[in-house]
Amino acid sequence: MSRIREQTAAIVQEVKTSEAEYKPHNLTHSRCPECGEQLQEIKGKRGKMLVCSDRECSYKRAAEAQLVNKRCPQCHKKMEIHTGKAGKYVQCRPCNVVEMLSESGGGKAAKRQQAQLVKQYSDQVELKSSLGDALKLAMEKLQQDG
Repeated sequence: MSRIREQTAAIVQEVKTSEAEYKPHNLTHSRCPECGEQLQEIKGKRGKMLVCSDRECSYKRAAEAQLVNKRCPQCHKKMEIHTGKAGKYVQCRPCNVVEMLSESGGGKAAKRQQAQLVKQYSDQVELKSSLGDALKLAMEKLQQDG
């Protein structure tokens, strides 16, 4: 136990005498309009916010939402992408239309690839719709073999 205390004391002393400065991982390239310091991106309960990294400065604002090429079905403006409890969704600010985004992506390329996969792996045999037809086919095979 005394060795642990000695090692801890050595580490604490090293940190105290170190010249290195702490640099937060969430710094953005935006600058504070009041003091000129870099803004930090912080997640709060109302979404992401940009807060000044200087403790004395009290500047903060809501982070700009990322626009997506998806258009609103009502007003045809670009929609903003957000992440919620149920996953990613897009929202149109002017008319407040919300649509969930699927995990598999979308677009013409994905649909084309999906059609190619269905064509490649699907059986070209017609499926019978009733159990009677399937039983009749099985009986005919048994009679031919026997």
